[in-house]
Amino acid sequence: MIYDVILSQKENQYFARVKEWPEIMAYDKKRDEAIRQVQTQLFDWLTRQKVEVVQIEVPLPKTTKNPYTAQLALRQGVAGSDLLAFAGCIEPSELQKMSQAIEEDCAKVDLNEW
Repeated sequence: MIYDVILSQKENQYFARVKEWPEIMAYDKKRDEAIRQVQTQLFDWLTRQKVEVVQIEVPLPKTTKNPYTAQLALRQGVAGSDLLAFAGCIEPSELQKMSQAIEEDCAKVDLNEW
């Protein structure tokens, strides 16, 4: 499995945190060591205890003091059945190109990017 690691540096210390698992983090003077530590912690977390991922819904009020959450509350979803009219609108060759691009480029982590 590939996970995004958020890596930052402050003074002589690297801070690594697994994006999807914010409780997994490490500090070290060496960049690679901080990354190795979060890798080890994530492995331990996923293999040595029962882990369950669930989705929850948090209903937001129509008004809020936080402008960010206020924007989220205004967003409305669309039922899948309402989208059926668009089925078949994209050419199969274009769908293949999209699938290939997703397969090749998504969910990759370049540790040297930071």
